Amino acid sequence: MAVTDEQAVKLFNEFVEVCIMVIKDAHVFIGTHDLKRSPLLMDKYPALDNAYFFDEKYFDEEYREKIPFLKYKIPKYEMKSYPEDKKYYPSIFEGYRTEYIDLKKYEKINDIRQWINSEPEMLRLFTDKAELSDYIIRGIVSDIVERYLFITNATEIIPDDMEELIKPYVAERLLFYLEETLYFDIGIPICLATFAKDAIKIDENVEIIRIPEQLQKARQIICKYEVAKEDWIAACATHMIVLHNYNYKKDGDYSFDSIMQDYTCYPLEKIDEIFGMIRVATGYHIGYEHIFCIPKDWIYETIADLNAIYGAKSHFVNPKFVKMNWVNLPVSFVTEAQCDEIASLYESYKNNVKKLKFPIMRFNRCMLRDEVDDMTTDACIGLESLLAGSTHTEITNAIASRIPLVFSKVGNPEYLATNGRGYMKKIYNLRSRIVHGDELKDKDIYIGSGENRIYIPKMAVDFLRLTLLFMIKNPTYLKVEEIDAYIDSLVLNS
Repeated sequence: MAVTDEQAVKLFNEFVEVCIMVIKDAHVFIGTHDLKRSPLLMDKYPALDNAYFFDEKYFDEEYREKIPFLKYKIPKYEMKSYPEDKKYYPSIFEGYRTEYIDLKKYEKINDIRQWINSEPEMLRLFTDKAELSDYIIRGIVSDIVERYLFITNATEIIPDDMEELIKPYVAERLLFYLEETLYFDIGIPICLATFAKDAIKIDENVEIIRIPEQLQKARQIICKYEVAKEDWIAACATHMIVLHNYNYKKDGDYSFDSIMQDYTCYPLEKIDEIFGMIRVATGYHIGYEHIFCIPKDWIYETIADLNAIYGAKSHFVNPKFVKMNWVNLPVSFVTEAQCDEIASLYESYKNNVKKLKFPIMRFNRCMLRDEVDDMTTDACIGLESLLAGSTHTEITNAIASRIPLVFSKVGNPEYLATNGRGYMKKIYNLRSRIVHGDELKDKDIYIGSGENRIYIPKMAVDFLRLTLLFMIKNPTYLKVEEIDAYIDSLVLNS
């Protein structure tokens, strides 16, 4: 038997009543006590670690154009000591002080606990034990009251509408327990790129938006990396992908914390498909280091006045960037035209996902790897899945005969269509030496010399990207017979 509406309303009203009692006492306490954070506490708060980036006296214009973090004014937040100019409201309830508000003295809290313990279905929402402790109820009350105090920047003056102000905070906190299914959006900051547009609609449930300052702060406190350089990469994001309308249905097997802090619990396949479209449209080496959920109408535990988000670390950036100093981190600029193309590509991809999912997966792997063998092998596998079908000839020849059409439609000036067969021979020679474990020499890895030297693993990845770009835009040619027919028609008409 589920909790009834009457029980839910009673729970809400009981918590509103006790929170009003505590808040009134808290306002009085604020007027007579110093609320600075004690030096004994380790509480931290996100503050700009690179505030000096935004002061033009530290870097001249030439440097600002050369260093992406400066050029695009990317904020880097770091967990620092709690600001001295902010009231530290949790100190109102902390027992280390000589004077504090002791929540144990509020009989109403014990009344709520006893009532919950007497209602089996209600008790089940809060704990799987036989009895709920008053510690949990006190924790919920302090969560709600502190949230109210921080958001309203409370002083000793009690607002006339205080009782109405507190109700949304009570509702949000209790809905975490009352709702069988928790609804949320998912945010994935896009590292190493910035976008010309503040918002890009991908489809009805997916968009790319500029990350609000409050979210930039909040994601730092939940997803800090231990390695300083990786923390800089994670911070190197101005925009994020937002996946709307996700939910988590409580099943009792796993705690909320364990789910939200485990990146494998998020829709990685969909996330990677969208990143794949951005990479195909731009060719940029982007990635992501954070994934977090943005709750809808509910909250769990919160910190100060920061946005309520809950998330996980991830490590989906090419490792070569982890070794870089922040000064050298590349940040690519996505133009308005590329923004539009990302949305267009994703729409076409969805209509042909069965044939495109595998090569997109291989392409994403290429972009996240820096080893010659991994890049080349994955690129070749991706190319074969797109261009080697329905052929009775040697695979290299089949791809070499078909890829000139790709170059003619979405060509790259770095590669000549007339050299397609020679390029493919070089790529497959490198792949053969890799799979046979041969020692690789410069002639195996490079074509040419000097400024025109071509790095073959990169060329293989570029070929896969261009082929994906062509076929997503022209899905007719996912049937390679159509490529052959087109080439035959050109020969006949020449």
